[in-house]
Amino acid sequence: MEVEVSLRKRFRGFSLELDASWRGPALFLGPNGSGKSTALRCMAGLYKCGGWVRIGGRPASERDFLYIPPAPRVPPTLTVEEYLNHVSEVLDVDVKPILGVDGFLKKRGSELSSGMAARVVLAAALSSGKALLLDEPLLYLETSARLELVRALRGRLFVAATHDPSLFIPLEPAVVQISEGRAAAVGSWASLKALVLRRCGGELCVGEEEPRAVAGYVV
Repeated sequence: MEVEVSLRKRFRGFSLELDASWRGPALFLGPNGSGKSTALRCMAGLYKCGGWVRIGGRPASERDFLYIPPAPRVPPTLTVEEYLNHVSEVLDVDVKPILGVDGFLKKRGSELSSGMAARVVLAAALSSGKALLLDEPLLYLETSARLELVRALRGRLFVAATHDPSLFIPLEPAVVQISEGRAAAVGSWASLKALVLRRCGGELCVGEEEPRAVAGYVV
């Protein structure tokens, strides 16, 4: 399915002017401050931005997406089980206890580590039929959860802003290389690999400063 974006946002001396189109899932790559997270939040309707988003040729709105921040949280007074039940009711879906969350269903949000909370919120999001906007989804996940997440994303429409694209490559995502708020290049990983590696100093965008964590709830 084709995704087209034309996004405009100006604030704090930064200008986002992102025009790009691709088919299927995509990775937003680029250094810190390039505009990856801003673009995702514009797509999710969290920022008031100019422009538009189209999916399959039709106008899309924030109702078509679920945005997952880099450091998602579960409400502190709810148990994981209560939170997942709440998500099930709100989204009218059957939330599956994937990513190992069945091991701590009785824990409250206040008792969860950052990694546990990320697994819970991602499990809830993956149970929905919405397109997913994932902001640094691997940040707090251990290796086994990272691999399970990538397996669960197969066949899904998603856009992931990440500093570590390597695990996503088997899903054959499009790559949008963002630089200073603009699409410097758009294409397949195979066609852009050399460019990405060169811009990241010979690494798979790993080893840069840790991306800024943004706390937030989903649903």
